[in-house]
Amino acid sequence: MAEIKVLVVDSFELARYGLREILQSDPDFNCLATLSSGKEALVFCETHQVDVILIDIAPPQVDGIEITREILGHGRSEKVIGLISNHKLEYLQGMIRAGANGYLLKTAHKDQIGDAIHKVHRGEVYFCEDVQKDLAEIIRRHLHFSPNGELLKDLTRQEKKVLKYVSRDFTNKEIAQELFISPRTVETHKRNLISKLGLKDARDLRRYSLRVAQEQQNS
Repeated sequence: MAEIKVLVVDSFELARYGLREILQSDPDFNCLATLSSGKEALVFCETHQVDVILIDIAPPQVDGIEITREILGHGRSEKVIGLISNHKLEYLQGMIRAGANGYLLKTAHKDQIGDAIHKVHRGEVYFCEDVQKDLAEIIRRHLHFSPNGELLKDLTRQEKKVLKYVSRDFTNKEIAQELFISPRTVETHKRNLISKLGLKDARDLRRYSLRVAQEQQNS
């Protein structure tokens, strides 16, 4: 069987070293490189044949979720497994929406890492047992979508206000004037909303805000 070509992307040198050691100890894997940023990963994938990418979800320079979306959004053949130290529901949700093939906590042992790589390389998905509860929650939300219910309860009061003004087509500057905050803070709130609600971009946020406004009007 041909070796599975793996690329490791992590901002921490110790994590890169540990993953490289694990991969090099298994004859099934060929660790092509260990990189410290998502930007480096994008450049590397342009010039190398990679089978599976193990990527830290939040490396510096470029967000791991964004990089996953960038790599998989162009019909590339690479498989991506997200790595995370401190798991949060929005990280898992973001990676799923980005098209990731797997999700692992950095506390995973050697056999779990190997099993995850083999499965995603075969075209399967791999989500570690530690996130099964959150995975079930994401499925439940998808099947029983209610903007005015579960998804909104985790938003801050300020985020809910921003969402309201987004539905009214206010610009960042106009929202800032209404809430007495800076346009930059408005943009931060929007990014948080996109992450928390599992949306893709500003257009998704706009559509979502209209659904919320409509539901609230009809309630």
